[in-house]
Amino acid sequence: SFGNPMELWTPSHPATSNVRPPAHRMAGAELRASRLHPVPKMIAKYPLRVVIAVYLIFIVLAIIGGTSITVSFGNPSGRTAYSPTDALETYRMDMWINAQNEVKVEATSAEQQTSAMPGFTVFFEEELPNGEPNLSADIFTDRNLAYMLRAQRIITEDPNYEKFCLRCAVEETLVCKRTKATYESGLELEAAINSDTEVAAAADDTLAKASSACDLVPETCPIKSCAQEVVDLVDSGAGNGTLTNKVQTCILLGARLASEGACQKLPGCKDATKKEPKCQHAYSPLNYFYNEKKEAFVDRKKAFKELDSEIKQPDAEDIPDRVSVYPANFFLPAYYEKGDLEAHMTRFTHLTGLPLDGYDDPNDREDEQEAKIDNWMISVYPKLQELMAEIDAEAPGLKMRWLGPNAVINDYFNTLLFTDLLAMFGSIIFVWVYMRYHTGSAFIASTCLGAVMLCFPVGAFWSVVVFNVRFFDPLNAFLLFILLGLGADGVFIVFDAWEQSASGVEHWQQVSNGDELLARQHRMSYVWRRASRAMMACNGTTALAFIAVIPSPIMPMAAFGILSAFAILHNWLIDVTLVPALIQIWEERLRPYKYCCCVERPAKTGDEKACCLPLPMPGASKARDAEAAAPKGGEGHRPGDELTLNRTEAFFRDTYAPFVFKYKYGLLGVVGAFIVVMIYFTTQLRPDTESPQFLPDRHPLWKAIVSLRQSWLEGEAEVRGELWMVWGIQENDYEGRTKFEFGTEVCNEGPCGSVVFDESFDPAPAKMQNYLLKSCEQAAKIDAGKGDKPGDFVYDQKISRCLMKDFRGYLSGQGRDFPVEDEDKFWDLLHEYLRPRDGDEPAGEGYGYVQDKLVKVGKEGGSDHKRMYFLIQGVFIDFSPQLFYGTPEIRPGHTASFEFEREWNEKRPSGQPEFFVTTDMGLFTAMRMQEAYISSTFTGVATALGFALASLLVFVANVVVALLAFVCIGGVVCCTLGIMVLQGWALGPIEAICATIVVGFSVDYVVHYALAYVNSGDSDRRSRVTFALVEVGISVQAGAVTTLGASAFLLATTISFFTKFGIFMMVTIAFSLITANLAFISLLAICGPEGDTGDLRKLYARLRGKELEATDTTSTDTYDDTHAAPASRAQIAVEVDGASDVNSPAPSVAPSTSSMPAAMQLPASRQSRASSQSRASAKSVKLTVGPPAAHAGPNDPTPRGPA
Repeated sequence: SFGNPMELWTPSHPATSNVRPPAHRMAGAELRASRLHPVPKMIAKYPLRVVIAVYLIFIVLAIIGGTSITVSFGNPSGRTAYSPTDALETYRMDMWINAQNEVKVEATSAEQQTSAMPGFTVFFEEELPNGEPNLSADIFTDRNLAYMLRAQRIITEDPNYEKFCLRCAVEETLVCKRTKATYESGLELEAAINSDTEVAAAADDTLAKASSACDLVPETCPIKSCAQEVVDLVDSGAGNGTLTNKVQTCILLGARLASEGACQKLPGCKDATKKEPKCQHAYSPLNYFYNEKKEAFVDRKKAFKELDSEIKQPDAEDIPDRVSVYPANFFLPAYYEKGDLEAHMTRFTHLTGLPLDGYDDPNDREDEQEAKIDNWMISVYPKLQELMAEIDAEAPGLKMRWLGPNAVINDYFNTLLFTDLLAMFGSIIFVWVYMRYHTGSAFIASTCLGAVMLCFPVGAFWSVVVFNVRFFDPLNAFLLFILLGLGADGVFIVFDAWEQSASGVEHWQQVSNGDELLARQHRMSYVWRRASRAMMACNGTTALAFIAVIPSPIMPMAAFGILSAFAILHNWLIDVTLVPALIQIWEERLRPYKYCCCVERPAKTGDEKACCLPLPMPGASKARDAEAAAPKGGEGHRPGDELTLNRTEAFFRDTYAPFVFKYKYGLLGVVGAFIVVMIYFTTQLRPDTESPQFLPDRHPLWKAIVSLRQSWLEGEAEVRGELWMVWGIQENDYEGRTKFEFGTEVCNEGPCGSVVFDESFDPAPAKMQNYLLKSCEQAAKIDAGKGDKPGDFVYDQKISRCLMKDFRGYLSGQGRDFPVEDEDKFWDLLHEYLRPRDGDEPAGEGYGYVQDKLVKVGKEGGSDHKRMYFLIQGVFIDFSPQLFYGTPEIRPGHTASFEFEREWNEKRPSGQPEFFVTTDMGLFTAMRMQEAYISSTFTGVATALGFALASLLVFVANVVVALLAFVCIGGVVCCTLGIMVLQGWALGPIEAICATIVVGFSVDYVVHYALAYVNSGDSDRRSRVTFALVEVGISVQAGAVTTLGASAFLLATTISFFTKFGIFMMVTIAFSLITANLAFISLLAICGPEGDTGDLRKLYARLRGKELEATDTTSTDTYDDTHAAPASRAQIAVEVDGASDVNSPAPSVAPSTSSMPAAMQLPASRQSRASSQSRASAKSVKLTVGPPAAHAGPNDPTPRGPA
């Protein structure tokens, strides 16, 4: 219906044998190529089939790849996906995490919903308009308290709140039982003293009971000291009066207060029973300011005084009368001092509880219980968000923020992520609009951009499905923006090559002897050869930059490198198959027509309307438009006159090229000086010593996180970690799993594999019992950098979980000695201590070690009765409340811990295995991670630069141009890294990724100019530079505009990672463009090779003792004379000094340059040199050309002179 598509190729003026394309459009040698590559031949012959086949394959792979993606958030016990996989510290964490997964925890007698779990913490703060805290404001005003009450009721009045709240405990706790036993033993001791019977035995029993309580609760240890004094007094024969006084004033008083405190129900829990459970009060300042019974606020000054009076840990006897059993400094900022009675911020928290109804124990299907709590909280937080928005609108100065468990924060973060990904649609729309503008075709913009976006899931097919890289980090979304830039660049290169090839249509028609298909294949071959080399160089170098990331010990970076490499290689396949085919379909079937419409016909035809008549689209083809306006032969007509440069190309030829040659030294000096400065800043790049900030400073969630650690009274915001000593684990068997499966479902969202236990570990020998006990005591003395005050990094260390210490207390409570000499008896007592609940019989006192998965023992009475598989004992380390702990803070503790491990392993009893140290927070792996960022970043950059140099040498095939390009690429890398330093960035996850891939983005524009320079048929430097600017300058600028525009949308995102990546992309592209247009072009203008200088193929031929059969620098193909062009490329020069009439005689082997447009003729001063070069090159070119049409036709068999 669109007519004969080959009409597009038919010239409107008389065919002549010496018609040639303008010199700025293409190299003559490429025009002469007659041996057609099978790919462009197929594309030209079957474009629609190519499009259908490529799209079908990509869509199928994209569906498979896209459905296989599962975003990973695995972060078990501080072991993150970013922990270096080759680090010993990471391996050790994998071992103890997998060992704990081996422990099966049975139900205990725990009451429903009395085991505390994290809930909501809500913050209120008065701020100034600039976001700074308003320290002079009072947070406890009537307005603010009313908003606090509304926030609290959003949680407590939710219909499902009672199903998940932390309930009041009804049964006595183990602490309560032990302190009560101590008090009762003291009463028996007092009675024994009064009756003067078995006083020594009663004193020993009291000491044993007090020691048992002390082992569980260190705060009761003064009672143990009193009991020891009584035992000493009894042994010394002290009188009964002295003994009674000591027992009453020291043991009984302390034990009574301790038992009352331990057994006292929390405020609000007095009426709680098993039949009528109650939720504990929220830990909130409203408990002071609001009377629930009267539903009214009380006097604020009086309430604040009561709150102020309770900012310290209460004594046991004071607990029943207090509003809060915990210190009230939880509600007050760090600067608050007792008696201030004014604060600008406060907070409250609601805890949830396990086990839920229908579950026997907190460990009974623990994941299922926690998921139910998380889902409830996820349903509640949007209501808190609504209240936040209302407060922002109605209460200037007051800010509300909230925090919740990780699952809730992740859900909220995913909401932000989805919102930010809308920026991707903005980027896509921008790229589409610009591509539509540049190509003039909505068809090309839509189909090409759609194919580019398919590369992401297609890359996932290869990485996830084929190579089993199951871990998929959310940061992989960055690849979409990378593909947008590279994809648009490829489309512009192919399209501009196609447009510039329009001037050769008539030539290809002639050399094809009227065979329109062959002429089409010639044109497509030229476009394909030029574009495929350029895009292979760009995409290949960028893919190699990502491949350089794959060896990184930071697993998500390696996974990102694999995904990106495959996606970018598929983007290259699109550039060399789909895009040319789509452009040809558009050229043949869509370009001549704008739309179909209905037009009225004259009434005499009898038809009122004739619908869908094709209307030609204005400006459909530069060549056709020019041909239509040009004179059709006759005097004064010269072939090629009708073809003109567009404005951008004319600017590069007439303005920019002369400007560069005039100021080349100054331009190079300015850019070079800036690069030298940036090299200095690049050397200052350091690993991140602060928390990776994933949200802006003023975002409510980020301010809540910062506030949680840094804004509250000392002692309440402490961060406590544990240094663990692990026995009994020999190695971790990864069972064939790769590091890329960590954190995924196949590895239970944690480390892969299972542990191999060391069968030589045996805690039963008395020496080993003592060794295990003393190791805890000595570990508490490790110099981990402990200071003298809470502001120091480590300000407290003490034994946390020591099985042998608590087992000794248990034995002491039974009047038994430690260590147990009889090994069989040891196992019986240990099983009794660690036993689970059996029917109505409660669990053993030490079953908490099993519940916390710190020990695994064999089954009592079973074949492994005398087997302890592994044991973890630990020391508490209280850290200063920082958001992030860097290498300088961690290293002292790391060094001291490993030294302690070495020393105590040397002291272990004979035959026992070594233990190893690790941390529950992943502090040691965090230190290794920071070190890995530095090493992997600079290693990756160096490797990528090496790949870039190799690629340049292969594709450019000129050692001089390749080295000049490499220097410029290195300059772009240094400038980008230097700007990162000036921005205040340090090497974290996103910065490391950016620093590693910067090489790939630095290559594109430089390599386009480099290829155009060496592919120019000219031999002199000036002509080559101008040719490069005119041929690819327009494509380079278009690619830069789309990438910059797409990246700009990232600046409007909320998540800081996206914002940083947008800044990185814009900085990299800006420096790449500046360096390519100024520094690289200036270098070529100063020292670019001329003639064959630096040509690796010529050098290779000389080394082999042979001469190339042709001087053509762009192709080594053999050309037959049937389709040869009528002139050598050396005769088609670029006018750079202004048009001038040339009267020099033409070479005998080629038509006179007087037949060319003046715009393409050489200046007179260079005509003779060009002619001599043409004659010199003609000696070795196995081509013949025909004379003008007046002498012979294109099919005339008359021998022709050599070109």
